[in-house]
Amino acid sequence: MTYYDGGRTYDSSRDPMIYPLLEEYTARGGWLGCYPQLTASWRIVCPWSGPQFIRTRMNEFVDKKLKCLCGYATPDNRLYEFNVLGAAEWSWNARGRDEREFAAAWATRRGIRDPDAAADWAVTLGPVGWDVYGSRVPFSHFFGRATAMVAGRRKPTLGDGMLRYFPTAERIEEDLAACQKAMAIAERLDEPLLVAETRVIRGYVEMIRDIYTIAERASASKRPTYEERAAIQEALGSLAVAGIETAGALETWERLCGEEDGVRIGGSRLLDTVDMTEQTMAGIARSLVSLGIRDPIGPYLREEIGPWVTEDFDDGARTTKTFDVTRCLTAPGVYEVGFKYTSGWNGLSISRVALVSASADAPQQRTEVSADEHPGTAAVRNRANVYTVTLERRDPGARYSIVADVTGTPRQGRPPERQGCNGTVWIKGRMPDDWRTRIEQATPLTDEELAAKP
Repeated sequence: MTYYDGGRTYDSSRDPMIYPLLEEYTARGGWLGCYPQLTASWRIVCPWSGPQFIRTRMNEFVDKKLKCLCGYATPDNRLYEFNVLGAAEWSWNARGRDEREFAAAWATRRGIRDPDAAADWAVTLGPVGWDVYGSRVPFSHFFGRATAMVAGRRKPTLGDGMLRYFPTAERIEEDLAACQKAMAIAERLDEPLLVAETRVIRGYVEMIRDIYTIAERASASKRPTYEERAAIQEALGSLAVAGIETAGALETWERLCGEEDGVRIGGSRLLDTVDMTEQTMAGIARSLVSLGIRDPIGPYLREEIGPWVTEDFDDGARTTKTFDVTRCLTAPGVYEVGFKYTSGWNGLSISRVALVSASADAPQQRTEVSADEHPGTAAVRNRANVYTVTLERRDPGARYSIVADVTGTPRQGRPPERQGCNGTVWIKGRMPDDWRTRIEQATPLTDEELAAKP
């Protein structure tokens, strides 16, 4: 018998995985295997070198007499080398090397110049990652739940939900201190992959802290005073900075993990993770506008502008998709346009993306403003799927559109199980050099401004 459960074996909590009925089965000599995740989550892709997590899980399996391990590490083992090797280590020799000894051996094999320091990094940061990912951050709490908590003005509870392994505010600060220690080691070693992982985990702890602060302050039924709004605004600014830096560190980590035939190995779920990290802070910012809190980050985050679907290619593989982006272009600047595969057997090829303008009176008379032409692919694994266009001057009376030349796969002549080509297109403004200052200097509405709002 093999034990698999999408909610119970795809789990990174500190809870035991093999429950008493299965223990009784193995005690009687029954043959038992298990499908655990060896990663932060089955759904999202985040870095985690977690020796304590892996050793605890493997020791449980050995102690409870399991015979087979089928570890889940999506979408590529190379993203989770440390944990996959740790699973092999401790499932084979559960009472052998401890966490520090294994981490030092791993660092030696990787050629890190000071393996003992790298081991210190792993055993310092590993439990922090366990607190974050064991509390199901970013999945599932950043997939709408954290935003709903703030929007619903619900008071957060330490030790519960996304704060499951943060029973006190002091625990959050202790984890941040551990992150600082781990970062100092990673930077001293000059190991970019270790630095990127530390930035991601530290960023999620900071986001947890800031969301807790915002939700706590916004949960009062009365409208906050200016001083209270200023405190919420400050926490929102901190959340925005943490979210932006975490999203950037995720992409850096993926790039450092390598490519396969020029294709990044994080795939669509890495992009989902980045999206949900950004959308969590964006959703929280939007939910606070009614309280008089300014949204300092809206223009610089991905905004979906439309889909492509299987039916787009019924009349031929090549087609042109047009998306109105007038509402998204709030100011002159550089904008990125990305293509995100969501479902279907087939991916999408992109050859050219252009920004065009037209007057409201003559929408068919388009003028090309900017274009980016290069081959790109949006699929389970992406290749050059982000395009750049520039708006030098924004005409308030014009309508703006993104025009994309794309190629999909028609359904005709293909078996049903090999059909489908679906995805979404997003746009966002490139961050200005002084983005951090803009966010940190944002102030809430004054009482007069708030009173004047409709």
